[in-house]
Order: sequence, then structure tokens, then C-alpha cells
Amino acid sequence: MALYPVAQRYPEYVKHMMWITLGICSAALFLSSFATQVWRLILLQGVVFGVAAGAMYAPVLIWIPDWFVNRRGLAAGLIFGGAGLAGFAFPLIMGYLLKGVGFRWTLRIWALALGVTGGLAILGVNPRVPIRKSTMPIPREPWLPRDLSHFKSPLLYSMLAISILQALSYFPVSILISTYTSSLSSATLPSTVVLAIFNVSSSLSYLLFGRISDSYPYPYIIFVSGLGSALAAFFVWGFASSLTLVFAFAAIFGGFSGGIAAIWPAAGTDIGGSRDHITSLAMGCFSGFKGIGATIGPIIAASLYDTQSTAKTVYGGFGFRKVEIFVGSMAVATSLSALILNSHSTSKKKLT
Repeated sequence: MALYPVAQRYPEYVKHMMWITLGICSAALFLSSFATQVWRLILLQGVVFGVAAGAMYAPVLIWIPDWFVNRRGLAAGLIFGGAGLAGFAFPLIMGYLLKGVGFRWTLRIWALALGVTGGLAILGVNPRVPIRKSTMPIPREPWLPRDLSHFKSPLLYSMLAISILQALSYFPVSILISTYTSSLSSATLPSTVVLAIFNVSSSLSYLLFGRISDSYPYPYIIFVSGLGSALAAFFVWGFASSLTLVFAFAAIFGGFSGGIAAIWPAAGTDIGGSRDHITSLAMGCFSGFKGIGATIGPIIAASLYDTQSTAKTVYGGFGFRKVEIFVGSMAVATSLSALILNSHSTSKKKLT
């Protein structure tokens, strides 16, 4: 989140930043293949890779309002949905590599693949208005907008709260669903397949939510997303006693919860109006607060997970009952927050 003002103030260095951070990401993965202690993996993959990947991705959010006006939601859905499609193939490929060449060579291959594909992608990512070299000093955007009235809006704080609550619900599932699946089957394939289903359904929801947010009020989308996610957590995951039900839960929950970030351009525009730099900064704030929820959510869920309980009960089996209730409750809170958000929204979109 802190990188957005830097990127907006020094636009001529943004592409350099993307190349440097891509190199750091690839290097972190490569070096982690030599790690012999857990703390080194946490440092390289959790901290170094995470910070660098965020810096590499930041310009994409900044340039969305620059390129798109009427179809910002659809554009965001396509961009974010690409990550979901990769998430469909990623567990399958990683499972194959881990089995075939082992953990260390898998990381090295991953580092090389990221460097090549990321480099090709960076070549195609540019601001709409090219930054020309000039002997005159480049006028700099202030570190903070001169007009801070946009950041006093209840709409912004409602969206920040929703970003955290939704992440608290979503990320525990993305991490623990494979663990739950392994409780039902000792084979490795089902755990891999459930992640692939979860990711591809999330990818499709990005496209759907993004397109709908271009025509309908985004608080409605958040409400339906939270409600659908809650029902899936309470009534599908809670009673999931077979692989079929787990796969169904992954598809339903991923479809309702995975694509919520596609409404960020609509919400950012609601806050920033015609000022694209305010819109981009607001989207950066959403992303930052989502990151907070993504960090805290799995920690809370892990503390609620009863590793000593391995029984296949009627509801909340294998020690996951409290986790399921937590995930569903956070989804309910997201849905209820959308009602508050709707009362603050200044969107002029109407149902047609």
C-alpha cells in the first residue's frame, strides 16, 4: 500500500521497479531451494518474495484507471482472473514436479518460469501516456493529495472494513481446504484437485463480478458474495463428509468469495470521482487492508483448528467446526457491512 504514492510520484522509475522486484522474486525462490531451516523459508518466501511481488503488482492497479473508464470492472476482472487461472494449473503442475524432481528443483524451476513469464508480461505493461525524457524537471505528485476530503468519506472506511472482513473469511479456506480434503482421502490428488477447483471458480467470479460492477451498484455484489459464502461455509463445508461435497464447497465458496476484488475500481471511482490518482490510491488501500486480513485470518483459523480431533462427525468434522463457524461468521459480517456501505455509496448506477 505504501508503494502507491511512490509509484505515482516517480512514474519514470516504475518500470525499473517492476524489473528489479521481478528479479528479487525469482532470486528469493531460487535461494529458498537451498534453505535448510524453516525460518529461512519464511524470510525468503514469506517476507522477501511477498514484499517484492506486491511492489511488482502495484503499477497494474495504478494504471487500470488510466486505461479504462466505462469497463474498469471488467478489465480488473480479467486482470485478477488471470491469477485464478494460473491457480488452477499451479497446484497440478507443482504436484507433478514435487513428485518427479523434489522440493528443491521444483523451487528452481518455479524461479526460472516466473522470471521468463513475468518478464514477458512486464514488457507489455505500460502507462497509457508514455513518459518522455525531458531536460525540464518533472512535476511531482505530492506524497499525499492536497485535497484530503475524499479520505474522510465513510465510504472509504466501510470499504476498508469490508476488505479485512472478506479476507478473514476467504484466506483460511484457500489455505486449509486441502488439509480438510486430506482428512477424507490419504491420496494426494484430491487435495490438489480441490485447490484447482477453488482457484478456477475464483477466476470465473472475477470476470462475473467485474462485469456486473460496470452496470450495477457494487454494494449489492458484496452483499450477495458475503451471503453466498456464508451459506456455503455453514451448510456445505459444515456437512462435507465426502469428496463430492468438498469439491462442491470449493466451487461454490470460490465462486462467491474469490472475485470480490473486481469491484475495487467501481468503489475507487466512487471515492475518487474523476481524479484517477485518488481512485488508484483508494484501490491501493483496499489491497493493503486485504493483506492485513490475509495475514491475520489464517493465523486465527489455525488457532481454532483442533488437530487432536480426527473424527468424521455429522457437522464440523476433523476438528474444523470452529474454523467453519469463523469463516461463515466473517462472511456474514461482510454481507452486513455491504448494507452499511450501500447507505454511504454515492454511485449513480441504477438497476435497469
